[in-house]
Amino acid sequence: MTSETILIIDEPREALAVGTLFAPTPYSILTAHRAEQALQILESEHPVDLVLSEAVLPDTSGAAFLVKVRVRYPGTAVMLMTSVPDRSIDSAIPVAIKPLTAAVIERVETLLAATRAQTKAYRAAVQLNRTARADLDAARQTLTGTVERSRRRRCDQFCARLREPGAHIPTILVAENDPVLRYAVTRFLARCGFHVLDAADGADALRISREYSGAIELLLTDLDMPGLDGLALAPALEAERPGVRILVMTGADLSLPRETLRKPFELEDLLAGIVGLIVRR
Repeated sequence: MTSETILIIDEPREALAVGTLFAPTPYSILTAHRAEQALQILESEHPVDLVLSEAVLPDTSGAAFLVKVRVRYPGTAVMLMTSVPDRSIDSAIPVAIKPLTAAVIERVETLLAATRAQTKAYRAAVQLNRTARADLDAARQTLTGTVERSRRRRCDQFCARLREPGAHIPTILVAENDPVLRYAVTRFLARCGFHVLDAADGADALRISREYSGAIELLLTDLDMPGLDGLALAPALEAERPGVRILVMTGADLSLPRETLRKPFELEDLLAGIVGLIVRR
């Protein structure tokens, strides 16, 4: 038997009598006379292993209070004391019939042993779940890192081939009405080795496409542009240049019928999206 704490809730004389039964045991005994007082003890830093409550308390039903204890403190065992058996009491709550005798000590020992076993199993399950989640997170991070390295390697290899003598240089038409973003994107793609055409809006993109005699491998277009927006520009350009790939940039959380790149984005993610579309046949 381990040194554990029992909280007895009853009127003072009865609580003293019940506590006397446990005098020969190593249990620590605390007493309370009302549910409110017992709750204050439970909320303190003093751990309570068993709440032994009279069925009729001055401020509430003992059975109702023990139900709350089981919900709030699942690691704490409960037992109800009553002199009049009541079939309406929750059958999951152990009941001791008054007047109590020394036989209640054995019941308390059994109840506490069962609660310890349940608590141990619960903690083991929680730890197992935490370990499984940690392993899953680690695996996810490893997979993400592997995918990222593979994607970066593919982009590096693709851009390296563009710098080889005689390499075919893909042309990308960028349609973006934000001049700062358009400049950053076109400059980045040019440094990666692409031939870049830039347009301030959809109508400008169509004009540039019609004036350009070479092939255009990909249209990188903003979704929201004055006049001809990205979703209208895409089919118009496809009609004139069959086989052109389309990548739509947007800051809206929309499900679009096109390959989409969410703003704001990293330039490396932009490059990965473009390379993925160009090498896809």
